[in-house]
This record gives sequence, C-alpha cells and structure tokens, in this order.
Amino acid sequence: FFCRCDDRCSMHRAGVLAVALAASAAPAPASAFLTATSPASFSHHRPASLFLTRTLRKKGAMGGMPSVRRVQPSAGVVTMQVDPRGTDQRSTTLDVDEEAPLIAGMEEYEDDQRRMGGVSELDAAVSVAKAIVGAGSFALPWVFKNEGTAGGTISLVVSAVLSSVTMKSLARSKCAVEAKTGRRGLTYVDVARDTLGEAGAVLVFAFTLMASLLVCSSYIAFIGSTVAGMASQDGNIVQALLGPVQQDVVQLAALGVILPICLLRDFRFLTPVVKVGAAAVFAAMGVVLFDGLKTQGGLGETLAAVSAQPLWPASVADYFKSLGSIIYLFAVNFLVLPIERSMAQPGRFGNSVDRAIITTGTGNLLFAILGLSFFGDATQDVVTNNLGNGNVLTGVKSLLVIDLALSYPLVMAAGREILERAVVGSPRSETLSEGVFVGGKRAAVRTGLVAFTFALAHAKGFGLITNIAGGLAQGTLALVVPPWMAVKLGSEKMPVGERAACVALASLGVVVAVLTSYEAILA
Repeated sequence: FFCRCDDRCSMHRAGVLAVALAASAAPAPASAFLTATSPASFSHHRPASLFLTRTLRKKGAMGGMPSVRRVQPSAGVVTMQVDPRGTDQRSTTLDVDEEAPLIAGMEEYEDDQRRMGGVSELDAAVSVAKAIVGAGSFALPWVFKNEGTAGGTISLVVSAVLSSVTMKSLARSKCAVEAKTGRRGLTYVDVARDTLGEAGAVLVFAFTLMASLLVCSSYIAFIGSTVAGMASQDGNIVQALLGPVQQDVVQLAALGVILPICLLRDFRFLTPVVKVGAAAVFAAMGVVLFDGLKTQGGLGETLAAVSAQPLWPASVADYFKSLGSIIYLFAVNFLVLPIERSMAQPGRFGNSVDRAIITTGTGNLLFAILGLSFFGDATQDVVTNNLGNGNVLTGVKSLLVIDLALSYPLVMAAGREILERAVVGSPRSETLSEGVFVGGKRAAVRTGLVAFTFALAHAKGFGLITNIAGGLAQGTLALVVPPWMAVKLGSEKMPVGERAACVALASLGVVVAVLTSYEAILA
C-alpha cells in the first residue's frame, strides 16, 4: 500500500492490514496492492478506508473479526502479525511497492467515489483556473508592451488554446496507459515512462524540476522587486519602516523566512494559503484596473489610450523575449493530472479545462490590454510596481508578497520531492523522533535548491525568469511531450492528419523553447 504519507500514518497501516487480511483469506499465499495518489483536495486516504471497510465486512461475514497483534514498520516493508479468525496467530510480511501493477478493488472504489461526490466539474475548473492565475498575470502588460496589442492578443489566444488541447491530450494518454497496464493514479513521469521509455521519463523529470525551480525563482524576484519598489516611494509606510532597501537585500531577507519553512518535515499547514493567495491575486488585479481607470478619467480616455498602443512588436527579438511569459501562465500541464484524478467523473475533465481556459484567458487578455493602456512605455515587468503609494495599494501588494513567500514551499515541493527520491530515497523509513526539521542529505538538497532559486532571481528579473520558465520548461511539458506521447500511443492507427498535427505542434514547442531561451540569455 503506497500513499503520500509515510509508514507512521494510521491509514497507511490500515491499508496494509486490509491487504494482509485479503491475502490471508486466499488458499495459497497471495498479495495485493492498493495505490492511492489523489491530491489533498480529494483525500488520498479514502481508497484505503473504503478497501479496509469492504475487507472487514467480508471477514465479518465469514465469522470472527480479525485483530492486529503487532505492527512493525521499517524501510519499504511493513510486517504485521494478524489473527484472521480470532483463534490463531499468523505473521504476514508485505513489501510496500510504489510500482505495484495490481490495484485491488479499483472499480468498486471508483463507483464509491462517484456516489460520495468526489470533485465536481466546476470544482475541477476552479482548480485549473487557480493553477493558471497567479504572479504571472502581472507580467502580461509588459508582455503586450513588447509584442504589441495585436501580437500579444494572438499569442495569448493561441497559447491558451494549445494548452487546453494538450492538457486534454495528456489526460487521454494517462487513461490509455492505465487501461493498458491496469495501474491507476499515474503521474506525468509514469505516463512518460510507459509511452516514451526511460528517456522520456527522465525528460519529464528534468523539466518538471526545472519548472518548479524557475517558478520559485520568479516568486523571489517578484518579492524583491515589489518590496524594493514600495521602499523607494516617498511617504510609503514600507519606506518609513525599512528605509530605502535594495532588491537583492529584500530577496536575501525573504530567503531567511522561506528556507526554514522548506526544511520542515511537514508544511501541509500552508495548504489554505493557496485559497487566500488566489483572493490576493484577484484583489491586486482589481486594484490595478481601478487605479488606472480612475487616473485616466473615463471609458473614452481608456479606449483612446488602448488604440494608441502599437499593434505589433518592434522586432522579432522583442517578441521572443516575452512570449514565454504567456506560456508560463497557461502551460500548467505538469499540475493537472492530480486534478483530473480527483474528479468524480474524470471523463468530464475536458469540459473543466475549457471552462477554466476561457474564463482566465478572457480576464487576462483584458487585464493585459488595459494595464498597458494605463502606463504605456513606462509599464514594468511587474505592473503593480507602477502603482502609487496609497495605503490600500501598499496593503494589497504586501498581501501578494506574503502569499508568494508562503506559497514558495508548496510550489517547490513538486520538483523537490522528485529530486529527493532520486538522491536520498523515500522518506517513509524516517521516524517522528527525528525532529521537526529534516537533516542530512535531505536538508542539503533543499538548501541547495533554495540557494539556486535565489541566485537565479538575483541574476534575472521577473519578466525574464517567467520567459525562461514558460518557453523552455513549461513549454516543453505542454507543447512537446503530450503530442509526442499521443503519436506513440496512436501507433499506425492514428490518422495521417492527426499525426501531422501532433508532429507540427511538438516542432513548434521545440522552436519556442530554443528561441525564448536564446533571447533570455542574450538579455
């Protein structure tokens, strides 16, 4: 039995007990494995509790309730001594295997999941929308300054549509692999391994880690730029408290807060920050629009300012030095499989994606055009830095800074867990007596990753980091890998036109990754 918890988890032990009981009922030695990898939004313990309840009911019908004599968790193995009939003692040792090919009772579990609700189509759409809307939205007016209002609009619409297509393609590939192998709860890396081989799995592994690190770097750059900007404004309360401070000093101070949190063994207490953070992002966007409209004076003046902006980029270099920032916003493919897996009706995931893309795409397009019309050539790569120093504006920007600082460990976890498993191994053998903070190699890995994100944020600005993250890392995971997997799974049965479209899309993703990275390096 494998879950996101370690072997200290009571439901983890209960799941292994259920497997042990199922094995003890067989005429010959047998074992079964239940894989549960749903995200926090849909409890990953529910499959264990359902399977345990069903098993115990079957045992009760056979006469006699089983009891646990001894539980001995150790690295990778849980040994239990059970009394299946209440009359004799039997020792059962089961390997805890993350790659177990058999999932016991999955069909019944999925039926129970539908009856118990799961995540609705609307809830899934909101989750995808939350993944899209974030700090990257505040770079969009700067992107449109570089690409022009027409060029930026085309880029945003195309990126949104292609991201929607590839998210649904990725979900279909996952379902196809699950149907073929009989496994459930596959991650992006798992699907890549089964379709593209070990090289594909390593590619997805590397770019998922890169995306996680680059997003975290963009957070540090945003924090440094925003706080330093507020501290430079005369009359701002931040200046009164801190005095004028440089951006790198702010980033170093943020590191002093972020690193200790990242070294905690468990920071699930930060999960509610995601919901509060989404509200902070929407509030900040609203403040930008309100402040700009009030300053311009009316709808006529705003329309005139919009029409005065250039339609197209001044050069190809200007276009590609910011295109990745749009892809950064929409290409969240590496985050969507847990959302699809948590749905009561996973087959309706495509509808959820379409609703999220249409809503966030429309809102971000309006925000980008209006934000550019408010500030014109003075638009900064973090548009909130163009705002004044009023108390409300300062309060909203401060909330964004706090949100990003506390969201950093959660975003880092996606890439950090992958690297820790590769370098250090599974944490399941660790015990509670080892303290609140991790130590040894695990602490070294986390410290190194945080230091890397700080170094990158110090060297690059927010806009350039989002351009690299979107164009290279997220762009590869969204535009290159999903169509590549679709071609592999389709084999000779895929229509020629569909195969050609997949190849063209993957080729486009490679070109975008190369050019955005090249322009970012030159910048």
